[in-house]
Amino acid sequence: MRLIKLSSAVILLVLISCTSTQVVGQKYITSSPVLLAYEDYLFSMKEQRLPVEFNDGVQVENCNEYILLKSEAVLVETESNFLASQNYVMCETLSIIKKSEDFQKISLLPIKIGEALAKQIDLRSFRSSLFKRANENAYTLDAISKGALEISDYGVVLESDNWFFELQVVARIDANSDGVEDWLIWVSDRAKMGSYNTLKGYIAYGVEDEIGLSLNKL
Repeated sequence: MRLIKLSSAVILLVLISCTSTQVVGQKYITSSPVLLAYEDYLFSMKEQRLPVEFNDGVQVENCNEYILLKSEAVLVETESNFLASQNYVMCETLSIIKKSEDFQKISLLPIKIGEALAKQIDLRSFRSSLFKRANENAYTLDAISKGALEISDYGVVLESDNWFFELQVVARIDANSDGVEDWLIWVSDRAKMGSYNTLKGYIAYGVEDEIGLSLNKL
């Protein structure tokens, strides 16, 4: 009986530990694919991916190589290379989260993120299919969409018969160590017919409840 009780106690502690980690992870890392990749960070960073080529002629095939070269070289500008490079948005995201490992110490804002994305993100601050539709009087998704948005807990989608556009917060961290919440945001922008299809990663610093939040390249 004593052995059974001890085993039960150990099992209970393991379950509590796993549950706690999962809750914390989902709270700060809000994308399931990003969370899964981050939980096995070392494997994710060395996992083989589609090769991309930099302008010095060097090809890379994993996150570690990509992050190392990205700060020193420029990607070759071909359509195939551009499409392959979208596989490395995950790499950049994981790298920034790893560098901000104290992110769980920040106090998260009591904010509805999906609604904030629709009303706060300045579409003029980054290149997309919506860039030319934004102006000084209307530059958020909420303003240019006339209410035709699908809003979720961590994302917002503007969709039509021929186009799909999404802003998604994948992590809530403190990237610049100022004690204020920052958002890692993925932007999916694609035509439903044709070849235009992009996935890019950005960071929004110092998230506050106000209009005009800019996106910065990772």
